[in-house]
Amino acid sequence: MKIKLLYILLITLLISNLFMIFMLVRKPHMPNHHRPNEFLLKELNFTESQRLSFDKLDEKHHMNLRDMEDNIRISKELLFTSFEDSRINKDSLTNQLGKLEALKHKEIVSFFDAVKMICNKEQAKRFDKLIKRGLNKGRPRPRR
Repeated sequence: MKIKLLYILLITLLISNLFMIFMLVRKPHMPNHHRPNEFLLKELNFTESQRLSFDKLDEKHHMNLRDMEDNIRISKELLFTSFEDSRINKDSLTNQLGKLEALKHKEIVSFFDAVKMICNKEQAKRFDKLIKRGLNKGRPRPRR
């Protein structure tokens, strides 16, 4: 009797583990985004030539951001390891980090400007609404 119960329990655990592995690998509860900007492409309904222009802009933009993120990471590592070395000027490192972050934001804004330039008038209006909606999404709502 105890052995049968153990076998039943073992099979139940095995099935539940296989199901969990399946859920982790397939992730059916999560939307399948091929690219982060797929939403923008879908919402603006770009033509094929606009899509090609967008893809070029997007590739260049991501290369620039990758380079900037690498520089930011290196500067942060240097800043947070500077506790051991008193010769490193923490103020200049934090200023450098601020400049790098500002350049990163400037790159993002110029990317969106370039995307808006390839839009027609109707798409540009939708683009402005999407940007405003995206900006307001991250803000906390005021209390009443």
